[in-house]
Amino acid sequence: MTKKLPKFKNPELLKQALTHRSFLNENSGEEDKESLEFLGDAVLGFLVGELLYRRYKEEY
Repeated sequence: MTKKLPKFKNPELLKQALTHRSFLNENSGEEDKESLEFLGDAVLGFLVGELLYRRYKEEY
């Protein structure tokens, strides 16, 4: 699978992002991806807010 993906600067981050929660329940030493999910949601929310503000700022 990694042959088709671009080279990642931080392979541990890729591993964390692709690890399923059920694996984490069986292997407690691994980190889950909830922190990445939270960060991604925050960034996405910011970008959508910025886009909407720029697009509709003249109307308000």
